[in-house]
Amino acid sequence: MPGRVDGSRGYHLGGVVVDRSMKPNPFYVVDAGNSRILGFKSTASKKADLIIGQPDEVSGAPNGDSNVGMFGPAARDRLCLFGVPGGSNIEEQFLSFHIDVDDEGNLYVPDVYNNRVLVYYAPFSSATTGGKGDTLPDLVIGQPDFKSNAPNHGLGINRRDAASLNFRSHSSTMGVSVDRQGNVWVADGGNHRVLRFPKGKTTADLVLGQSDFTTRITDATSRTMSAPAGLAFAPDGVLAVADAGHNRVLVFRPPFTNGMSAALIIGQPDETTISPGSADNRFNGPRHAAIDSDGRLYVADPGNNRVSIYSNVSALGRDPSPRILLTRLNGVLGVWVSPVTGEIWATDTRGGRVLRYPKFDTLFVQGDVSDANIRTGGAPLAVAQDPTGSPFIADSANRIAIHFPGLTATNAANGLPRLAPGMYATLRPVRDAPTAGSRPTLHGDDASGSRRQPRQAVRQAGAA
Repeated sequence: MPGRVDGSRGYHLGGVVVDRSMKPNPFYVVDAGNSRILGFKSTASKKADLIIGQPDEVSGAPNGDSNVGMFGPAARDRLCLFGVPGGSNIEEQFLSFHIDVDDEGNLYVPDVYNNRVLVYYAPFSSATTGGKGDTLPDLVIGQPDFKSNAPNHGLGINRRDAASLNFRSHSSTMGVSVDRQGNVWVADGGNHRVLRFPKGKTTADLVLGQSDFTTRITDATSRTMSAPAGLAFAPDGVLAVADAGHNRVLVFRPPFTNGMSAALIIGQPDETTISPGSADNRFNGPRHAAIDSDGRLYVADPGNNRVSIYSNVSALGRDPSPRILLTRLNGVLGVWVSPVTGEIWATDTRGGRVLRYPKFDTLFVQGDVSDANIRTGGAPLAVAQDPTGSPFIADSANRIAIHFPGLTATNAANGLPRLAPGMYATLRPVRDAPTAGSRPTLHGDDASGSRRQPRQAVRQAGAA
């Protein structure tokens, strides 16, 4: 990155995930420009507690050498998340990453320019057996070993199999998700497919988007994909795939079989149309998808500067229209729905802010009105929440912002907001999030390049 590299700053933060398997909740940040993952034990950490992908906190070269970068050999302890020497400016590459953590605290990282997914067994575990408790990956998916990095593990871009990945011809969103059974799902963009790897395995047992593990067809049908990006699962196991290249979302219903047809196509009138559209029921390069606890589908559609919200994805009919459109956005790349409260967060990426909306039932009544507006100072690429409701925002201004829910005190006896010295009080989280004038906790640099220390967010009531 330009300037000093250390454990308290980053360069183009492209993704964030919270580990809900332990408390306090650790979280991981994709520091793409420095080809590393920063791990924080909790929000109290002022600098990264773990550095993954580099030997120390002051190193930031892709694959250990910026002169060869993605064309050099890979290594077990290195990552290549910045496409040098092919590109000199990561802002132009503008990648966002969907990394994931499973119920056991294992971390899954798409190592983009090494054409692999790395699995780290519980990096924050106090145990050090079975690969846990360190920053070295314990499993590599997509390559035969930790040194190889060629597309399709050396088969070339025109050949592939059940153990290969090709990320070098990709969309701007790199996705890996883990389901409730521990299966690893990978959006294999260069091979125009989605693969499922059983837990602990390096050979896929399922392919969607192609008829088999060796075929690559990009012509649009109900069985093919062009540039799969975001993946989302419904409570009943239904899978939604944002097929950015064909400007649509494909819905697959279990039981899954190799090369199966999508049960539903959203965003196009039929299975062969691929053109982008601006009508309410059309998409223009959808990049990310989320599904709430009631099965509603939320699609980030940056080309149309909006989030489209659909009814229960398992009950939708042919060519459905969204129930609600969130349109006060500019280049939205990320959307998050709280599994606890149902509140909705969307990254207004080009607008330099993240908006919070109330749960669907309230939003349906009040319309397209957000109830919180957090200015990030950069281009927010991803947002997530911990179990307490604190949003974590990764943005391209080289920082991670964490907003803590404010607390309100009420009389423990009568519940009224009137207190006196010595009185017992009840503290509850305030759901009113900060407005544009509030200041978040920051990890990284501000716009001037000076270091900001983490601080408690100032909570102000008011609408966005």
